[in-house]
Amino acid sequence: MSASTLEILHVLEAHAQAETMVDYRQPGEKEAAMRLAADCPTPLVISAATRKQRLANPAVRAAYSLWIWQSQIEKGIPVLSACSWCGLPTGYWCDGCELRGQRPMLAICKDCEHEKSVCKTCLAQRR
Repeated sequence: MSASTLEILHVLEAHAQAETMVDYRQPGEKEAAMRLAADCPTPLVISAATRKQRLANPAVRAAYSLWIWQSQIEKGIPVLSACSWCGLPTGYWCDGCELRGQRPMLAICKDCEHEKSVCKTCLAQRR
């Protein structure tokens, strides 16, 4: 792995440990995600990650999001924010964030919203 890939992995790991999501719409962070996805040596393993595995492991969740984003970039499809729980790219956002006026609002997919109701941050703050 290149030095830049390791640096990006450390950033993702720090966000995962803090249970925050990287805002890939910010300058430089989207490019960092694309570089990491391009350097990923085993996309077939990541593509097989189940929702349960992604919920349990922040590294698998981040890698899965990056794998999907790389595919979307290659196809020219817009890149969506990753669900704060499972990493699935989604156009949905947390209703708790919206009600509180939190910006950026964290993403939450349909399945996780049904199961958890709000993002990790709002759940931790009991919003």
